[in-house]
Amino acid sequence: MGRIGTNTKHRGPANCSGHGVSVRAALALLLLVATSGPVRAFGSEFVGSTGEYGLTASLLVSTALLEAFPINDDRPLMGGEQRPYLATERVPDWMLVVAHCSALGSIQFTHDGDGPAPHARGYIMAASMNAFGTSLTKAIIGRRRPNYEGAKALGASTRSKSFYSGHASNSFMVATYASLYTWRRTKSVVWRTALPAVLYSAAAYTAWSRVADHRHYTSDVIVGAAAGSTVSAVVFHWYDGMQDGERASSVRMAPYPGGVSVAYRF
Repeated sequence: MGRIGTNTKHRGPANCSGHGVSVRAALALLLLVATSGPVRAFGSEFVGSTGEYGLTASLLVSTALLEAFPINDDRPLMGGEQRPYLATERVPDWMLVVAHCSALGSIQFTHDGDGPAPHARGYIMAASMNAFGTSLTKAIIGRRRPNYEGAKALGASTRSKSFYSGHASNSFMVATYASLYTWRRTKSVVWRTALPAVLYSAAAYTAWSRVADHRHYTSDVIVGAAAGSTVSAVVFHWYDGMQDGERASSVRMAPYPGGVSVAYRF
């Protein structure tokens, strides 16, 4: 079918007036809150604070807005070869929901002392940040899925974007956080080896299935896997350090010639 280019139909100036402007203004404000929140999070007092709840909420609301109102819906910055539309998905969305609930439940009911492990909160934060990062990238890049033309011809939904894969980022986020938590909680070589092997195998299968099902390009799942793993590892170590009281400040910002430098300490 050829390739999707960047020349697509322009919707006209109506998108830039009235309701469209107010939506984009609200979205910009929420994005600012979501991205600036971690910079204000210092020390173990952040866990369970209003700031933590506010950051999580702003990330989730921003994610929902980005999915409803993509920033770049008309001019995709990346194209790709089109493939036939396949109705069946090997790993549907509900499986990801089950994976998240299972991982969170396992962490939530692993107790340190008299209370639930702080890493349950860390898991929610990692999932929220991962969802926000995935939706933000999709909204900006606007890459259409490999089956876009086929889905359009059949009347199926074509709204969801391709770069990068949410299935890949979520599955590798789950695998990374759960694996790191297992290493943190037990000295058992069996658990430390078997659980990560199972989780990463499942994540790799999920990523492969997205390409096989014509939902994503290979680059989508590679970047998604890297993004989900990175976000998960950073948030895990952030919460782990606060839990141990080893980190007076998790994130530091400082002026830098021509911009701002951000330093994160593991």
